[in-house]
Amino acid sequence: MNNTNSNVIAFVRNREEFIKKFGHKEVELAIKYLYVTDTEADVLAQYIQNDPDRKAKKLFDQALEYGIESIENPPQELNDFFRQSQEVPEWVDWSQLERGAIAITKMLLLGPLALPIALGATYVSHQSTSLVITEHLEKRAESRLVESTIFFSQVFKPGNMKPGAEGFKKANHLRLIHAFARAHIGRSPKYDVESMGAPINQYDTACGQYYYFSTLFIELGEKFGLTFSYQEKADIFALWRYICLLMGVPDELLAKTVEEASNKSDFLKATFEPNDASRALLKALVHNTPTLDTMFLEKVLPKRLVKEIVNKGQYNKLKWAVFRDVLGDEVADKMAVPKSSGHRYFVRSLSWGMSASYQLLLKNKVNKIENVMKLGAIGEKLIEEYYQITNSQAALIDNSAMS
Repeated sequence: MNNTNSNVIAFVRNREEFIKKFGHKEVELAIKYLYVTDTEADVLAQYIQNDPDRKAKKLFDQALEYGIESIENPPQELNDFFRQSQEVPEWVDWSQLERGAIAITKMLLLGPLALPIALGATYVSHQSTSLVITEHLEKRAESRLVESTIFFSQVFKPGNMKPGAEGFKKANHLRLIHAFARAHIGRSPKYDVESMGAPINQYDTACGQYYYFSTLFIELGEKFGLTFSYQEKADIFALWRYICLLMGVPDELLAKTVEEASNKSDFLKATFEPNDASRALLKALVHNTPTLDTMFLEKVLPKRLVKEIVNKGQYNKLKWAVFRDVLGDEVADKMAVPKSSGHRYFVRSLSWGMSASYQLLLKNKVNKIENVMKLGAIGEKLIEEYYQITNSQAALIDNSAMS
């Protein structure tokens, strides 16, 4: 039975149509987890928030850094939170996860456009309303972009998802940050739980972390001329499956095969309905990152030319052009993306350059990991430079709720 409320998410509003297209199991699974949140993380967030002495936060930091076993008689809230990450699932193959990390770094050839384009593509969904309520993406678009880059640079580094490694820690940390953000959004009168589901619910988390940055990430790369073999796709999905498990996402929401991932991605794209929040977020992502734009462009162009390009908005026009090509004209029009007559020519040129660069970078398979690590090191150096320029401190996503 369909729901006639126009504010309700598409797969709830048009339930029968979605069942015909994607199957009963897929639709019912999405509806089930639309109102389910990460209970263990929520309980821990409340425990930390209600501790006036901040001892709970210190214990969390200790458990994150040295393991829950380093704490004698840890609180139940901490035990419950870290229980899932203590046991590595039988299906995890560390060599496969390492291959997935190497494969996904092809996207680094998009340079400073990689993450903004990927993030921008996510704003066409209903989740944009939650992001606007937090106000962090509109008011802090630039620093948020850098903080997200830090997260991805750690979880994508080969070997970094093993217990105790930096990527492993970042995934657990972000899981708790989501719980604080969930509580904040839930208190807002702007958020309608009945029509949108619980804030940052398990379905949204699975989409936001797994499908946006695996299936859609791959599709984005393919638009720019990159190629991913069947095995590379499987490896990337396996990496993200493990990352999401560390972030508290139920495994039944996550794809186990390339075919299943493709079906779930198609399901997700069928729910895309841009709104005012979507358009506001995309505009902020394009226009509110002048320091980053200048910093990256100065690595490849004369400073005098960079100033001209940034100040006159030429680089923003370039970003809009790329978004139009990535989103397609129909969605781009709904997202108020300006039309550009030269954007297709630019994309073709960039596609050729990316493909040639990646083949050159990884032509020697023996040095593949070494070359990927070098690419990552360059990115980390640029991040450090950004914080020096802005006199800000590195952080993972947003720590304001934990301070």
